[in-house]
Amino acid sequence: MILLFVLWALLCALFIFIHHRAAIIAGFVIYGMHKGALEPVQKTFVSELSPEPFRASTLGAYQMAVGLCALPSSVIAGLLWDKINPTAPFYLSLALTMVAVIMMFFVKKKRLKEDEPRYSNGVRNARHLVDSFHSLIRLIQPSALEASY
Repeated sequence: MILLFVLWALLCALFIFIHHRAAIIAGFVIYGMHKGALEPVQKTFVSELSPEPFRASTLGAYQMAVGLCALPSSVIAGLLWDKINPTAPFYLSLALTMVAVIMMFFVKKKRLKEDEPRYSNGVRNARHLVDSFHSLIRLIQPSALEASY
């Protein structure tokens, strides 16, 4: 996981400090490597935490959350680009990446006992996420889930 942060930090630094055509091409190659390594890991993690009957709904809720966060982040990046300078979004992203790397060092893995279920907390959290997602769908379209029960 740290490698993904390093690739992203390298990409941000590349766009901040180097402005040659070759650097831009290299940046897109690094971005592709970052995206290709990050997305499968995230989806696998979400899938493992969700109860088997609700995996599709949980993955859908995850993708919805990612999509909902993408709009404000793009607006903020655009405002930084226009109001400050074109490298400002990359400085912000680099700073947030460094904060995330520091926070990763405080994450501790829980050692499970042999008789303890492997994803007990994750399944409970995923179930709550799925229930919340279903409630949201019911608010938007009450008849959407009637056929699934």
